[in-house]
Amino acid sequence: LTEAPLFLWRHVFSQLGIMHSYNRVFDRRVEFVGSLEAMNSSWLQLLDLVKAPPRPFNNTCETHGYSNAKSGFKARQMMTSLLNVTGTDDQHSAYVRALECAVLLPDKVCLGYSGVVGPSECV
Repeated sequence: LTEAPLFLWRHVFSQLGIMHSYNRVFDRRVEFVGSLEAMNSSWLQLLDLVKAPPRPFNNTCETHGYSNAKSGFKARQMMTSLLNVTGTDDQHSAYVRALECAVLLPDKVCLGYSGVVGPSECV
């Protein structure tokens, strides 16, 4: 099992922080935000933005072998077990609410996603 690089832990935090860092370091706004739901079209838009020739995204590269679903990565296994209905409905709801309110809420609101938990439930 390959050791996870330090940047892996950035996935655990709101992605808005990374976007804010870009804004601050380069003194300009992020020009493009794609989505996983539209990966193919987002990839082509990104290539166009950077003036690269269009080509399909290579989703077979498996660059996250240390943390993908098949890897046995402990943090991923723990998150999966907490978010799957393994205990009472109250336990499951508490874990989902904690994740949505403490980590995902800024991303969901600012990037236009809806969540399982509404913003008013996080106050």
